[in-house]
Amino acid sequence: MTALEWPGEKDILQAFRLIDGRLDGDSGPAVLRALRERLAGELFGDADRVEPTLAPSFALVTHARGATTTTDRETLLKGFRRQAAAQGGVMMWIHFEDLVVEDGSIAGQGTLNIMTNGSVAARQGRPEVAPEDLCLTTVPVAFFIRFADGVMTSEVLYMNVEASESSVRRNGVMPDPARYLALVDHRDPTS
Repeated sequence: MTALEWPGEKDILQAFRLIDGRLDGDSGPAVLRALRERLAGELFGDADRVEPTLAPSFALVTHARGATTTTDRETLLKGFRRQAAAQGGVMMWIHFEDLVVEDGSIAGQGTLNIMTNGSVAARQGRPEVAPEDLCLTTVPVAFFIRFADGVMTSEVLYMNVEASESSVRRNGVMPDPARYLALVDHRDPTS
């Protein structure tokens, strides 16, 4: 394990702020709005929020460790439901280095960040992470998403798993889902 710099609020919300900066109030590319909504759902596993952003025939093709896997829409949504079942024990967000919007597609690269509490990390085969600890794993990624009628029809995702890093924060506290979702949705996080 390496000593990663632990993310703060600004880091976790970076993708949303970047997208917000490219949207003009209620106007702006529908594809960018769909991506923003999907990312909001992925933050803590809200499949109900992700689902409307995906076409019924959506497929995710992932390239990692020399292997290629294809995940259909329903399997992807089941994964988010499992994330939600961890009740705030898993948080996932992306930090963009590049994001390009062109007609009906979006391409980007950055770092996928996955934070888990110690119980979830242990179930994922990380026995060195105690129940009161947090585990952060970062993975460099690049992706290309195609859209039709404002919803995602396909995504190709490259994950550079070999360059991933993990760090453990002893006696860590998971970020509050309600607070982060309020910030993402531009609501007062104190109410």
